[in-house]
Amino acid sequence: MKLKWSQYNIYIPINGSRKLFIFNTLTRGIASIDIEQDFDFQKRPAEYGEKDSIEKLTNLGMVVDYNIDEEILFRYFFNKWRYYRTYRGFIISLTSLCNFSCSYCYESYKDKSKRNQMMTELNWTKLFKFLEKSVSEESVKSLNIAFFGGEPLLNYEVVLKAAQ
Repeated sequence: MKLKWSQYNIYIPINGSRKLFIFNTLTRGIASIDIEQDFDFQKRPAEYGEKDSIEKLTNLGMVVDYNIDEEILFRYFFNKWRYYRTYRGFIISLTSLCNFSCSYCYESYKDKSKRNQMMTELNWTKLFKFLEKSVSEESVKSLNIAFFGGEPLLNYEVVLKAAQ
């Protein structure tokens, strides 16, 4: 089988080293290889270099069959993610309160009425019911919730309720 590097690879040199990180944006695979390792895919397959390394890179999606159309593969993964998701992730803002004054913060609300707002326990209960419904209707197997805001722990009571 003739092979090629995936078009979705990103190559990152490791400073002060003879190694290179490879990240495949399609499969999210990551590996490091020795820069001097011979991966000349113009050779016959039997001459590619270390078979174990080639097999690992193939399993991570970094090396693919020469004849594969990766655009079709991308569309398959995209549609699978879009329509058949068993994973859900939510980012929930609990408060705009913050006990820091970072100069780079984009949360500095120009509209003073939006400053210092906190999610109430009642709103959390409503949001939780929505999350339960969303997860049960779509047979989600994995749920990730990230708390966001100025400093989420300043709304400690709601964080505790959410954690339960």
